Amino acid sequence: MRCSHLMETDVRVCGLDDCVGDVARVMRDRDIGFVPVCDALGRPLGVVTDRDLAIRVVATGRPLDTTRASEVMTPLVITCGANDELEVAEQLMVAHQKARILCLWPDGRVAGIISLADLFEVETSERACRIYRAVASREAMFVMV
Repeated sequence: MRCSHLMETDVRVCGLDDCVGDVARVMRDRDIGFVPVCDALGRPLGVVTDRDLAIRVVATGRPLDTTRASEVMTPLVITCGANDELEVAEQLMVAHQKARILCLWPDGRVAGIISLADLFEVETSERACRIYRAVASREAMFVMV
């Protein structure tokens, strides 16, 4: 299966100069935790996650209406091609321990997003759980027993 068959294509992106208050409202309204930051041509430059907002905005007391996405975004973007086989996206998610990955068109524009939840829809339970455990293992390192 190709990534283009599974990816969510209704992707809301923001620009470098968008205020984080607007980005947070998009996350709230769409019930998402990940917004790609793109240039004017729709090519990804970074991502703003709900974690970025919590740690780099809320925890530091930055103002929502004047702090820009460029100031708090995670610049490392893990991507695959929209026409890649799904296994490529899965391998990248595991290798980089990311629960979401951007899919790009050949010209570099954002085509969609694939998440772990999407994989659970099409993979066997065993394979999906194996991928989930590999991605989530970074979280387990910080759990206190």
